[in-house]
Amino acid sequence: MPEQNRSLGFLLLATATGFTATAGMLLRWFDEPAPWRAIFYRALFFALTLIVWVAVTRRGRMIEAMRSVNANGLLCALVFSISTICFIFGLFYTTVARTTFLNGLTPLLTALLGWFALRERVSAATWMAILLALVGVTMMTSDDLTGGNLLGDGLALGSSLTTAAMYVLIRRARAIDMLPSFIVAAFMTAAMAAPWIEDFAISLHDLAVCAALGIFQLGFQYVLVTMGVRHLPAAEAALTTRLTLIFAPLFAWIGAGEVPGEATLMGGSVIVAAILLHGFWTLQGEARRARLRPSGG
Repeated sequence: MPEQNRSLGFLLLATATGFTATAGMLLRWFDEPAPWRAIFYRALFFALTLIVWVAVTRRGRMIEAMRSVNANGLLCALVFSISTICFIFGLFYTTVARTTFLNGLTPLLTALLGWFALRERVSAATWMAILLALVGVTMMTSDDLTGGNLLGDGLALGSSLTTAAMYVLIRRARAIDMLPSFIVAAFMTAAMAAPWIEDFAISLHDLAVCAALGIFQLGFQYVLVTMGVRHLPAAEAALTTRLTLIFAPLFAWIGAGEVPGEATLMGGSVIVAAILLHGFWTLQGEARRARLRPSGG
């Protein structure tokens, strides 16, 4: 078992979260916004990044790595593809802040799906956090029963739900390195997007934005997360990655001039409070169990 370094783990995950949070800002930088084309080129750059990483870390044994992708890995790849498509379209149809806050529901939805699919116990604190988060969602969407925001919110929720399903699949196969499955997922996403693209021609500027999305926002994110979670307890890692709830709207405001509305901020604040309270409660529970755990060999 490699030695754990909590400070290094926090630094890796916080950096990964910073890359994650750039998605909305970068999408606002396109000269010619085209969701399917952005998804296609982003996925190809994501695949390239992971291929290089896996080839280097496995010393060129790519065929062996890809053979490790089983049925669970293929299902995980499919769910990831659906999730990332919903996420990108959600960002095109509603604000970065709304998409980010609704995606923040992922840890709570993961707990629910884990309870349903893996029979993992859901604590009273988790149920309370879910109810509080639902209050926040209601506050955020109550004034937008029609129009683009409602469609964008639905896509963001769909992304959150499918991401939760992906985490449950990863948890079910936690003894397996899942990065090769994400290489499959990247090519699967590109294949899903390709039939919907009328013109694959893209300017150098927009291609550079797609490269940033695929290499940094996705590729570096997944590499850093897989490294960081080795050094932190699961609850602490999950809480650290929720920094995106703060970073993403901030980056969209600074980098794209997108100011969240009052209802978005109020509902989003309730969602953030639910997730942070749940995270801190989980950490306290881990600390209590650690104190009660007998020491010694």
